[in-house]
Amino acid sequence: MQRIPLSQTLFDIVNLMSDVSEIDSEIASLTSVRNEKRTLLEQLVRAAGGKVTVPTVGSAHIQADSESHSYDLKAMDALVNRLRADGHNAIADAVEATRKTTKRAGGLRIRMEKPSTTDTTD
Repeated sequence: MQRIPLSQTLFDIVNLMSDVSEIDSEIASLTSVRNEKRTLLEQLVRAAGGKVTVPTVGSAHIQADSESHSYDLKAMDALVNRLRADGHNAIADAVEATRKTTKRAGGLRIRMEKPSTTDTTD
């Protein structure tokens, strides 16, 4: 069996794959630390009443749970109302039965202040 020489391209691929693997590992570690910090921050913001603003740093508030709908809710409600007005209650009921509501968990929302772009040089 003949050995295939390690070309520069293959060498580059190996190095890049190794780099990506190391970066992924660092990201996983940082994500864990970030999640821990966010949990602590959320507890403090909740204890402070749900909203905190720190001048020159930013703000944080607890966002309530919310819902999303997978269609134009107003248009579908208008359609159901029109169907009922025209005496098509069974069809209106069938349309209403397809309504889906997706709940989104609330949580901590952080908004950092943007650095000042004011030029202080003369």
